[in-house]
Amino acid sequence: MNKKDDMYDEFKMFQPSEYETVMKALGPDSRFHYLVHNKTQDKFGYLFNKRYSEDDSHYAPYLMYKMAKKIGINAPETELGIYLEKDIDLATYRDSFYEASLVYRPEWDSFSFRMSNLGLSYAAQEVVQAIYFQDNPEVAQKSHTPRKTPITVDEYIMSNIYFITSRGSKPKDEYTEEEISSIKQELIDRLMFGLKFGIDGQTSIRMFEHANARLDTYYLSSSNMLDLNLHYDWINDMLKIDDKEFLEQVDREHKPQYGISPYEQVPNAKKVLNYIYKKYPKEAENSYKKISLYTKADFEEELNSLKRLSPEKKKFAIRFFDVKQKEFASAYQEHLKAIRENDEIR
Repeated sequence: MNKKDDMYDEFKMFQPSEYETVMKALGPDSRFHYLVHNKTQDKFGYLFNKRYSEDDSHYAPYLMYKMAKKIGINAPETELGIYLEKDIDLATYRDSFYEASLVYRPEWDSFSFRMSNLGLSYAAQEVVQAIYFQDNPEVAQKSHTPRKTPITVDEYIMSNIYFITSRGSKPKDEYTEEEISSIKQELIDRLMFGLKFGIDGQTSIRMFEHANARLDTYYLSSSNMLDLNLHYDWINDMLKIDDKEFLEQVDREHKPQYGISPYEQVPNAKKVLNYIYKKYPKEAENSYKKISLYTKADFEEELNSLKRLSPEKKKFAIRFFDVKQKEFASAYQEHLKAIRENDEIR
């Protein structure tokens, strides 16, 4: 790359005087990543590196952050950069590729807090679900039904609300309807955001001294967002098929994180969206309006700013956005139609 191109490049050079590798840590995608300290701003984050020549999944956390910021989803601040720091783990080879997203953990920003954070803890979704079942045996009995997904939409929503209000900053019975509705809305925002863009996200609960529970930042927990991790041969083949087959392929690659009853099969995103509209109509409509603020024009503008992202991946990502946008809008229109039909019956 020549100096003329540098001014158009999206990756900043992470200077050793400003950034240092601290350790390896397990990231939200269950992979080990370098934990990097931004010394200037006293912030820590996970480094998501490019892993092979055709892999562009290192863009995914950054794109999710930019989308979420526009929509109002609490995703972590992320920046793109080239990180050339010496590998601190001498027992392994360092990745050959240095392009990366640096995904910050906002709760680690303050040095004083880090020094006194012995009371800080996190509950992963699996823990939240297990405790909810343990304390609600009538719900747990249903959970033993054979199923294809580990958790349903309802279990996801109710278990998180239960955990937060039972380990919150005040007694459970003092939470108002408005406060519970606010928690539910944020959970459904995350659900529908993931379904719209084919995202698997990590929903954990953060506590201090086993109390003051609240939803943690919504981290990307998969590397296949927008299929940026796949090879060009597959991408080019997908670009040749019609929209119906394209969506079917996308459904196979991006199965929803959460299921619905009955449990015999993994539903596609459209079925889960329809269920959310039926069971949580007010929150689902709020989410639809919020998520729809991020338009195709916004997405294209963001992609066009990424000079190192290949034209093939950009073209695929835009088509992915298109078919999911149509699916998202279709579910909403079906919801409105159902409301009209119910009104006519009355």
